[in-house]
Amino acid sequence: MTEKDPLVKHLPSDPLPEGAPRPKIKDTEHIEVFSVGNESAVLVVAHRKRETLITQPWVSTRDDDFLAQQLVRTIRSLYIEPDKPVAIQVDASQTALHRALRGQGAVISSQVMTKPVDSNNVVPAPAGDVHPRDMNDDEVESFLAATEDEFARSLLENSADPSDWDGARAKSRGAFEAVVPEGGRTPGHLFLVIEDDEGEKVALLWVALDAETKQSYCYKIEVEAAKRRLGFGRKTVAIWEGYAVGQGAVSMGLNVFGNNLAAQGLYVGAGFTVATTLFRAER
Repeated sequence: MTEKDPLVKHLPSDPLPEGAPRPKIKDTEHIEVFSVGNESAVLVVAHRKRETLITQPWVSTRDDDFLAQQLVRTIRSLYIEPDKPVAIQVDASQTALHRALRGQGAVISSQVMTKPVDSNNVVPAPAGDVHPRDMNDDEVESFLAATEDEFARSLLENSADPSDWDGARAKSRGAFEAVVPEGGRTPGHLFLVIEDDEGEKVALLWVALDAETKQSYCYKIEVEAAKRRLGFGRKTVAIWEGYAVGQGAVSMGLNVFGNNLAAQGLYVGAGFTVATTLFRAER
């Protein structure tokens, strides 16, 4: 690495550079530390079967474009392998890293968007022409099966290898087993059908409250194809916000794939902002 870029030095992971927070890491992760001149950077790295995941990046000067560019070049030279891309999760405050990643060809795979819940606990008034009800057991089972399949297809569309259906299916299955180990009976999860005044289904909603963070997380909003562009997406988000307030949530959050521009527009219009962006870089 030093021959490719003599400006960058690979340092021991302990001690951390002055001012760097101690990252929380899992057993499958490790810390990498670099210096660029008088500046420094810290990464949390996890080597997975199909990709290398980098999270919690820290740089000593956030708006230093030169530092960010050197760090991204180092990430590309160290961690990208043939047929094995790098995924890099960057929070919204790391503006120089965002610019450097985009400038060096990384693409947005997904974004986590969040919104604070009304601190006054004022439940938003729901629209009068939409009515939520709980899904029955058969509806939940069918919904989860379809959603798992859709998630696998989204992973495939946003992956480095759009032909690896088996890999996408396995990743989707693993994610659902972790999130809803008891299926529709998993505690804390709400599965709702949104109907109009005529009793016709206009949307489906799946949300859950994280007991530790008090964030109401939306796993799925789906508006019926014939009911799109009629305001039902916005009204369904308002229903979700009402449930979030009622559960004592302090924030709302969801993940949007990078190619879903319509969903991004809906959530921005509802007051959500991007908290973290997952970039994908490959050869």
